[in-house]
Formats: sequence, structure tokens, C-alpha cells
Amino acid sequence: MKTIAYVLIAVLLVYCSKPITAQESDRRSRVILDELSERAKSYETLKIDFVYIMENRIENIKETINGTIYMKGDKYALQFGEQLIVCDGITVWTYLESVNEVQIGTFEKDSDESITINNIFTLYKTGHRSRYIRVGQYNGKDVHVIELVPTDQRGYHKVRLNIDLVSNDLVSAVVFDRNQNTFTYEIKSFSPNISIPPERFTFNVSDYPGIEIIDLR
Repeated sequence: MKTIAYVLIAVLLVYCSKPITAQESDRRSRVILDELSERAKSYETLKIDFVYIMENRIENIKETINGTIYMKGDKYALQFGEQLIVCDGITVWTYLESVNEVQIGTFEKDSDESITINNIFTLYKTGHRSRYIRVGQYNGKDVHVIELVPTDQRGYHKVRLNIDLVSNDLVSAVVFDRNQNTFTYEIKSFSPNISIPPERFTFNVSDYPGIEIIDLR
């Protein structure tokens, strides 16, 4: 779930006008990420439409899934292909449409897996070292290219972010794992402070006749 806070792949067309030292690189990336994070803290609600691309060129695998996430405080609803994950700030429901099954768990606010408006744009502050790479282009937009490298052993070795040069909005990111897979998240629309009905963050089992319920609480 935490990989929803990541996003990317790009063709780099434009380079920095002068070399950037490692110290300057870290400082520059931090300023950009801090600005993005501070703006996100002001959001009361947030909706993000994105495209997920899983690719392994060695195995000739490419999978694309559309997704949408709604967030309000500790509450969220994620539609990801045939999977629906809903959290009301207390309970988490994970519904699998293909087998008409829902797993019910307890929301753990301080867990690394938890998604909230408060942490989706602050994951870089713990467990990662940021590096400013260069100015580039992604889907016709000029972007800052920044990499996050974990400071401890994880299943991935870096996350690359593309951040709009003008608006400082997150455009895309890619997670590079240790098995030659890349997991790309391209943001298609970003809508803060919209009206979201309360029922978006609840899951009613009566709406799914014959559903199998697995209660893990």
C-alpha cells in the first residue's frame, strides 16, 4: 500500500546547466520535496486518478491497471483494478471482486502501510535519502527528477520521482525493485479539497449478495 505514495519512468531530454555536487543535490531535492509536502498538509480531502504499470523487460512482462484513491484525514478508498480497499479510520475492508470476498482488518495509523493525507507526501522524510538528479521531461512536461534511496534493506533499491517544474506537483514515479521489476505510477488527475460523500469511506457487505467475509480483527 505504501507504494501508492510513489510515482514515474521518463525519457530525459533536458539536463541541468551545470554539474550538481552530492551535497547540493541533497539540499535541492529536500527543498522541492518539503514544498510539496507542506502544500499537501493543507488539503482537507484529496482525489488522485493514476495509472499503474508493472514491467519486467527480461521476462517480457507488462501490466497496466487504472486506479483512483480518495482520502480525507485517516479515511481512504482505493479502487485498483478489481480490488477495492476502504478505510473509515478504524476498520479496513479489502474487497476482491473476482472471488466476491472481503477481508476485514483494523486500521493501524502508525503503520508504514497506512495511507493518510498526513503521510502520503512525507514518506521521504524517514528511511530514505533524496538525490536531485537533473531537470528532464516527462510526457511533454518539464520536471525535476529526484531519486529516493532507502537507508536500510528493503525490497526495492530506489524510487524515482518526476515533479512538475512549474507547479511543483507530483507527475509520476517508479519503484525499482531487486528482481528487475519496475512499478510505475502516473498521476492522471490530482484534485484537492473536493467534496467527498461520507459513504465513500464505508463498505456495506449487504451490497454484495453471497459475499464471503474473512474477519481478521
